[in-house]
Amino acid sequence: MSAPRPGAARRPVVVRHALPAPPERVFRLFTDGADLQRWFCDAIDAEPREGGLIHAAWQDDDGGPWDRMGRFAVFEPPRRVVIEWQAIDAPGDPADPAQPASLKDAGTPDRLQVAIVGDGAGGSTVTVVAPLPVADAAVRDEVRMEAAQAGWAQTFEALAALLAADVNR
Repeated sequence: MSAPRPGAARRPVVVRHALPAPPERVFRLFTDGADLQRWFCDAIDAEPREGGLIHAAWQDDDGGPWDRMGRFAVFEPPRRVVIEWQAIDAPGDPADPAQPASLKDAGTPDRLQVAIVGDGAGGSTVTVVAPLPVADAAVRDEVRMEAAQAGWAQTFEALAALLAADVNR
């Protein structure tokens, strides 16, 4: 297997999962800064609207910063959101616009697509289309795909637990 050409399209990971909440609530899980910080990242600045900016920050296992920055390319509550974003080379502070970040790669941004459909019984089915993570060329696409799907399955389990905790408050 050869390494992908720079700028070449990567295979997407497609996952579908049911969540025990109406589409309006599930949509907020993927767009509202406070909700995103509960399950997705360590810090975030998000303008949940079409064209709104989003800057998410994490601490990696060694305590180093890891950031992504982009925009809400599509914002159609409560059924569809698309985030286009890229890794950041020089992280800023998501809570402080005076400390801007710079993009690591000015190429094509990754697209995280989320579609939500009500199930008619108070729950929702969520479909996520995300780029297959880049890895060492020696790792087969099938192995990376299985790992990404397993990661999304864990994410949906965590989201279901978060929604259940909200109901029990």
